[in-house]
Formats: sequence, structure tokens, C-alpha cells
Amino acid sequence: MLRRIVVLALIVGMLFSTSCICLFYASSVECPGVTGDNSGGAIVAYEVYKGNSRNVYVQRIGPGGKILWGEKGVPLYIAQGCTEGGGKTALAVADGYGGVILVWWEEQGLFAQKMDSEGYALWQEGGILASTGYVGNYKMVSDSLGGAIISWSDDWGKLYLQRVDSEGSLLWMKAGAPIHLRTHPMPASHAFDIASDDSGGTITVWKSKEGNIFAQKIDSEGNILWRQGGLLVSAPHQESPQVVSDGSGGAIIVWMHHVLSENGHGYSGSDIYAQRIDAEGNILWEPDGVPICIGSKEAAVPHIISDGLGGAIVTWRAPCSIYAQRIDSKGNILWPEDGIQVWEAEGPQSPHYCITSDGFNGAIIVWWYVEEGKSVDQGGVLRAQRLDPSGRKLWETNGTLVSTDPSWGYSYGPIISGDGHGGVIVSWTAGKRMHASNLSYVQRIDAQGNRLWGEKGILLNG
Repeated sequence: MLRRIVVLALIVGMLFSTSCICLFYASSVECPGVTGDNSGGAIVAYEVYKGNSRNVYVQRIGPGGKILWGEKGVPLYIAQGCTEGGGKTALAVADGYGGVILVWWEEQGLFAQKMDSEGYALWQEGGILASTGYVGNYKMVSDSLGGAIISWSDDWGKLYLQRVDSEGSLLWMKAGAPIHLRTHPMPASHAFDIASDDSGGTITVWKSKEGNIFAQKIDSEGNILWRQGGLLVSAPHQESPQVVSDGSGGAIIVWMHHVLSENGHGYSGSDIYAQRIDAEGNILWEPDGVPICIGSKEAAVPHIISDGLGGAIVTWRAPCSIYAQRIDSKGNILWPEDGIQVWEAEGPQSPHYCITSDGFNGAIIVWWYVEEGKSVDQGGVLRAQRLDPSGRKLWETNGTLVSTDPSWGYSYGPIISGDGHGGVIVSWTAGKRMHASNLSYVQRIDAQGNRLWGEKGILLNG
């Protein structure tokens, strides 16, 4: 018996020393990325872990909730044995023709693949290798011409961009077009964001190690158009930059500003600011940005979407609540000074949230929070709210429930996409415990706030 225990201990030690702990993972379905398919349906990419294998599948769901690409979906990436690529959501963007472009990370680097409306892969088998080596963070937007623009940061904190056209050809430098940052690492967040310029190029924003916000525009050929090293938007003590197209070749940027304490050591609070830059790289609003929320001790995690009229809708998180503000193309605040309170506090924990356009100059916000008096593992709730262009809430006062399933408590995500008809498609991963989230769902909420794909949502099949 002693010999068996010793042998087992040696095996376990070897497995952990080689990072092959995935052998002990229970079967789970995780990390669903979702995009609308332009017809009211959705295309979802998700990861399935069984034993020591990691598989990524893609599934299309019709407007009424019908599964279209087989019981499990179309395999995108299948890996046997321990991998280090898990836990990174496969990103998906619609190609504008009923298909989807996907990007995911394997140990070799970032890969991209395009699927048509029937689920057939259109690019080379196994996908196109867009970058090699370690990727700290990555994002993708449509290039508005049937292709996509992918951005990523490496482990040195350098930021790169690559454009893939509709045929699967890499259009910029083989290793991607570099936006030169300092060679020492950025903070662990690798904080950056990108937006399409609607002409095959992109506008990128990032935070430097010193806490300065920079922006850069790259045209459809991969040429840098603004100041070398980036256009300084705001400095210093900034965080969480986000960007959206202004519809005229420029961008609107939002960020969080840390307010220094009176003694100059540490921070006493945080504010939210926004700035607009035109297509030529000129600052259009106040030099330090337009204040969206000031005087709050804990305004954080700003997000931004276009309002479709040259302005933007900005959201941010405060303790136990979410707020929203609309700003026009000239920098004028359109909603009440302190913003619209999207959700009246119901729990002790700051909510996790995301935002998308409703397609009618308004916004849809989806958030996860813990019910008051319950633990993270027991009281997780997903809600959604729609705001019209005037800031009026269109759904229930505190939003509509995304799922009524009481069997799971903890959730992470969500990831959302507009359904093209005034509603939203939501994907999320959930489970019984914070570190055992192994179920993935997708749900569609219509323009009136009704759950269309069952009361609980559709459980993705692993």
C-alpha cells in the first residue's frame, strides 16, 4: 500500500511540474463568444474540456432558438493532451453576409477562420496564423469589407495589428503592424481597445506604463496616419481607455481618471472623461476631455458605444450600480448631469457588465450581480436593460431577467451582441461555485425585453 501511495505521489508531482493539471479537469463547456448573424439569430464559439482535451466548437442558432449546425456545432479547433491555450474566449464578429470570422489562441499563436452561413470553413484548414508566440490580450473588429482587424499585445507590452481580408489573406506586415510602445511590460491588464474607421482601417487606444492615454489611426494599407508613437489624449493617472468610431473617420474615447489625494500619495477617487478626435488626429473637445462623471469616489470600468448620430453613449460602474450618459458630436451632455441610473442597487457587490447598441440610437446593458444576503456561489443574477435615445428605460425598472435558472449561482461574462432588431443576444458561463463554472448558455432578449429562447436560455452542448 505504501508503495502505491509513493508512486501515485510521484505521478501527481510530475503532472503538476509539467503544468499538465488539465488531466483533472471535469467535463465542462466554457468561454462562449457570440455575435449576431444579421437575421435575429446568433453564432456562438465555445470551448469544451473533457479529460485532457480542449475543443472549440462553433454553433449557429436561428432567430427562434433552433440549433442549425448539428447537435454540438462545427469543430473549429481540437487539441488532445495538455494545452496552455485554454481560458481565452474565442472572439467572433459577423462578416456582414450571414457568416462569421473567428479568432482564437493556441500555443503556437493567434489563429483566424471564416465560416459561411452554412458552417463551412472558407479559409485554409486549421485557420490562418495571424501571429506567433505568446499573446497577453487580443481583440477583433470587422473591417467593414468582409474581413477583420485583429489586435494583440505580447508579453513585452508591445501592441500589434493585423488585417485579414475576406479571402483570408494577411494584408499588413507578416508579424502585424506594430504600434511602438515601450519595451518594458505594460500592467497585467494589457489595457487597449480598437474600433473600425469604417474604411478598412482602425483607431487604437492604449494606456502607457506611466498612465497616459494614447491613440493611433492606421489606414487600410497598414500605414500609421497620426503622430509617431501615438497621439497623446490625456496624461497622467489614467486607466481603462475605450474607443468607438464617430462615423466620420475619427473616434470618441472614454477613460477613467484617478484623482490624487491631497497629500499626493495614492488616490482619493476616480472620474470619467471623454474626448473626440477627428480623422486627421485633431483634438475636438476640451483639452483635458469632457467630464462625464466627476466627484465620484469609485466611478470605474467605463464602456462606450456609438449613438449612431456622431455622438456616443458612455456607461460606468459605481458600487452596487451602473450609470449611463449620452454625449453628442460637439461634446454636449444630453442626459441628466449625474447620468441615468441603469440599475438601482440590489446587492453588495459591484456588478460585472457590458453594453451594445440597440440599433436605434439607444443602448442595451447586461450585468451580473450577487443578490443581497447571498454568497457569490449562491446568488448570481443576470439582468438586461434597454435605454432609448432620451435615456428612458424601456424594460422593467431594474431590467429583465436574462435567465430564470436557479441551478447556478456564479457566472462570468457576459458577452453580448445586438440582434439587429432592437434586442440583444447574451452568452455566459455559469456554475455552482466561483471556481467551478462549467456550463455555458445563450439567450435572446427581444426589443420589448422578452426572453425568446426559453426561460433559462439555451444550454450549449458539450
